[in-house]
Amino acid sequence: MFIINSQRERIEACKERIEKFEKTAVDAGRTPSDLAIVFQLNKRDLDNALDVAALKDVARWSGPVTYVESVAPRKIGVSEALQALVQLLGA
Repeated sequence: MFIINSQRERIEACKERIEKFEKTAVDAGRTPSDLAIVFQLNKRDLDNALDVAALKDVARWSGPVTYVESVAPRKIGVSEALQALVQLLGA
């Protein structure tokens, strides 16, 4: 699971973290298309949150992917993200 901060001013840091994650996977002999991932789009309640389409553009993934919107302090989308991960893993 990869948590994306939806705030406009945090999107570059999110891009960098995703690129680093991809590089780590490749260094470990894996490719992103081999890895299932859930992107939890957090902080959806904030005024400066990017729209979902923009976040999906940042969080492109070539493997199985699910996007879940969330507002963690209100527990919105948190259990749904975990359930999505379990489904992707086939557990």
